Amino acid sequence: MVRRDRVELTGIGVSSIVAIGRVFVLDRRKVVHRHDHIDDDAVDAEMARFHAALQDARDSLQAIKDRVDDVGEHTHILDAHLLMLDDPMLRSNVEGFIRDDLQCAEWALSRAISDIKRRFDSVSDDYFRERRSDVGFVGDRILAAFAGETDRGVENVPDDAVVVAHDISPADTLVLLKKKLRGFVTEVGGSTSHTAILARAMEIPAVVGATGVLDNVGHGDDIIVDGKAGKAIVCPGRQTLSTYQSIARQRELAQEEVLAEVDLDAVTPDGHQVHILANVELASEVAQVLAYGAEGIGLYRTEFLFLEQELPSVDDHLRTYGAVLDAMGDRKVTLRTFDLGSDKLAPKLQMPREDNPALGLRACRLGFAHEDMFRRQLRSILQATASTGGRVMFPMISGVAEMRQVKAWLFEERDLLLKEGHDVSDDLEVGAMIELPSAVWVADRLAAECDFFSIGTNDLIQYSLAIDRNNKSVANMYRPLHLSNLRAIQHVIEAGHAAGIEVSLCGEMASDPWCTALCMGLGFDALSMPPSAIPLVKWIVRRFPLWDAKALLDEAMGKCTAEEIEALSKEAVRARVPELVELIDAG
Repeated sequence: MVRRDRVELTGIGVSSIVAIGRVFVLDRRKVVHRHDHIDDDAVDAEMARFHAALQDARDSLQAIKDRVDDVGEHTHILDAHLLMLDDPMLRSNVEGFIRDDLQCAEWALSRAISDIKRRFDSVSDDYFRERRSDVGFVGDRILAAFAGETDRGVENVPDDAVVVAHDISPADTLVLLKKKLRGFVTEVGGSTSHTAILARAMEIPAVVGATGVLDNVGHGDDIIVDGKAGKAIVCPGRQTLSTYQSIARQRELAQEEVLAEVDLDAVTPDGHQVHILANVELASEVAQVLAYGAEGIGLYRTEFLFLEQELPSVDDHLRTYGAVLDAMGDRKVTLRTFDLGSDKLAPKLQMPREDNPALGLRACRLGFAHEDMFRRQLRSILQATASTGGRVMFPMISGVAEMRQVKAWLFEERDLLLKEGHDVSDDLEVGAMIELPSAVWVADRLAAECDFFSIGTNDLIQYSLAIDRNNKSVANMYRPLHLSNLRAIQHVIEAGHAAGIEVSLCGEMASDPWCTALCMGLGFDALSMPPSAIPLVKWIVRRFPLWDAKALLDEAMGKCTAEEIEALSKEAVRARVPELVELIDAG
């Protein structure tokens, strides 16, 4: 093999694992297709070619779904793509370009796909912006069908390979996850792309958004994938390889040590328990939630139900919630009503474009504008939680009036269900997600309307600091340990506890091990986080006395800048868990 220079690329890490292996390049960027005008008498033939390609694409997707049915709920991604193939707008647009503009079927399809993708360009939300790529994947599959390429080549990927690609379609990802891969590296994508979601769920190291990786790798190249630091190192050389082999072993040993305590409660050395919960997006994640020792689910996001072409029915809601609630048994499960908006794709709503969707019609505000859809979800939650530990939480509540309104509708639906003879929980807990500055400063009044609070720091920090965390120009200013954030959190916790209600944290701050001690000092009753973050946070809680955490908070509140507070927190955590500093630092 020709010796090549070492190349290091940075992207977004998806796991805490290091993978060392050989590259398999899966490059589909250079798809060539026809781009011709046709004669009037060829319109019917092109229409027939388009419909045949649609059917071939549908058949190939269904075949993949049948092969990977044991992957479980993740096959909902393929269901979404199958629905896209039947989308009337896609079909009519392509047919219109063929008939009216006399474009060949491939050209008409490419144009229709481009038009649809442009509608996603102004979307600000990570998850829904990345659904733009799904439209492209569906278009690529139809184009492949035109060329008779129903076998996409992923079957040729060998076990133990590190797959490097511009992007990996959900269908390809599901096939690849059936193999014993070392990892993934893609040029595009974010932490909420399908590749990231699936790799994280299957605990396979991956780096996404590593710009330029395809220009720097070849088949068989040695590669290191650092899923924690978000690095891909191509042709690393003996010294780097040896260093990372040592790092990988150190992390494995540290992780094994941490995992040995997952079934123990998060109790501090001086006897204070911090309840550890999980944030969940898919029912299939419940196995991971239980394996990592979560006491319950502090945030179950329900937006996935609204990605299909049709709005979910009561049965759709009940089936989804029931799967999670049943799997969790008597453990607490918090179902958050949909946090959708005009910037978050809900195809059937056909929402008008908004200049500033982050401040527009979203979450409960959208529910008030679409009462039937909102009431259907409330009705479903009431039925699903009739005999379980489920509870309901409302996002983006700005004040008491909104909280009273959603509760009024909830209670009206409860009364209707009782009249119809349905079982309904007598003591369903109702809570508010505190993520707006307005909610922070009326928290004492809101507490009188709620059974619990959950602070969503992701949006709270964004709104209070006026920072778009997806904007690379200001992302470095997004600081969870900004003094204003700590003061806001402290105010909410004090208001909640004065009213005798539980206050938990469900933002990313909960999973940051450098923030754990300060969260304890602030007085959170529970911390909710991605399942994979639970073991390390538990480990820190079990070694950090509450008394010391409160003293740390007092000292932090005397500082002026986020940098000073961050340095103070890191020093305290390093002193308590020196054996795990390398594992924490990797993040």
